[in-house]
Amino acid sequence: LSISDASITEGNSGTTGIDFIVTLSEASSQTVTVNFATANGSALAPTDYVTNNDTLSFSPGETIRRITVSVNGDTTIEQDETFFVTLSNATNADIANPQAQGTIINDDAPNNIPSLSVNDVSVTEGNGGTTPANFVVTLSPAITQTVTVTVATANETATAGSDYVALAAATLTFNPGETSKTVMVAVTGDTVSEPNETFVVNLSNPSANVVIGKGQGRGTILNDDTSNTSADLGVLKAASSDTGNVGTNLTYSIAVTNTGPANATGVVLTDTLPADVTFVSASTGCTPAGNTVTCNIGNLANGASTTVTITVTPTKAGAITNTASVRGNESDPRQSNNTASVTTTISSRPNILEARVEGKRLIVTGANFMPGARIFINGKKQKTANDAASPETRLIARKGAKNLVCGQSVLILVKNPGDQTSDETESEDFIFRIRCTDVPTPVAKGGGSSSIPRSP
Repeated sequence: LSISDASITEGNSGTTGIDFIVTLSEASSQTVTVNFATANGSALAPTDYVTNNDTLSFSPGETIRRITVSVNGDTTIEQDETFFVTLSNATNADIANPQAQGTIINDDAPNNIPSLSVNDVSVTEGNGGTTPANFVVTLSPAITQTVTVTVATANETATAGSDYVALAAATLTFNPGETSKTVMVAVTGDTVSEPNETFVVNLSNPSANVVIGKGQGRGTILNDDTSNTSADLGVLKAASSDTGNVGTNLTYSIAVTNTGPANATGVVLTDTLPADVTFVSASTGCTPAGNTVTCNIGNLANGASTTVTITVTPTKAGAITNTASVRGNESDPRQSNNTASVTTTISSRPNILEARVEGKRLIVTGANFMPGARIFINGKKQKTANDAASPETRLIARKGAKNLVCGQSVLILVKNPGDQTSDETESEDFIFRIRCTDVPTPVAKGGGSSSIPRSP
């Protein structure tokens, strides 16, 4: 079974039938039935058409039937409208094409649907206050019905708030017979030398009796400042990692750019370091003073850029934020890009990955061990030293294993300087049982950061 699309001219009154042809691909010796139902598209029942939901039957041998839907005539100027007829629940046949579209063709004068358009506007900026940019929205031709359309501004190179006053989405209404409306946008004056800038006024959501012709009007803000000596400096900032460890170096890369139009002179980058870091090094021309690093870049041509690196060592866990800003001798019309920040999450908690006993020594391997880290066995601080072969990741308790016995559960903690030794949650714990072997030296086996002893 298949159903075909159909169309009909609306008419000015009464109803007109629109016929949808349903075909059976070949004659059947059995009765074939199928349900059908209408559904709204842009046309709405019962205003534009009459709902028709029923069952269509093909007697044995029949291959063509029709479904008729009544369309309501009117004298309203409107766009062509559509609705649908859908087939379902066939018996003794399959449905190949289940849906058809019905088109109601508007026949009300004038022959063309009225359209809305908005013009382009240019306005000289001025040195202060605001200047109106008047956009004219026109309706052609006039009609005897009310027309509505939504108007709103949007940025292009001009920025709402600093260059002009934004117009939030609002409804513009044409009363019957009206053909034009004015939309005013306030342009903000300044004394900054800058290129001409643009924004737009957009038309959307027209009422059903009109269409949108030219739906966007461009507003051009003409610069009237005589000098052209501004330089648009900018700064971009990144860290070598989003995360880091206490005691491990972290490097910040800071790109300084100049998008002109003038060359920049006396360019200075100022970087404010977080409180919980120690300065290590910086690019040539940078000088640290307290938690501030000042980099004298000098001249930066229009279109040029340069990169500065600063390396620090975090001293405390937590989120640390580094901020950099740039300035020069020339006026900078866009200050929003002169500062940039980056945040890094620092971890200080030691993480024990392995512990083993060698004679009287307990050797602990892990991560985030700071200089001066200590080993605790069952809460007792040990005489600890770094393993010379791997000083950053291995610690040695020189006499820590001499009293360990087979089957004993042992709690090992590593504390970085500043950790509270009485609070075991300040460090990862490593609990294991001593397992005796055939060799003279007992071996410690353990795992993870669990607080439950493992089985022998």
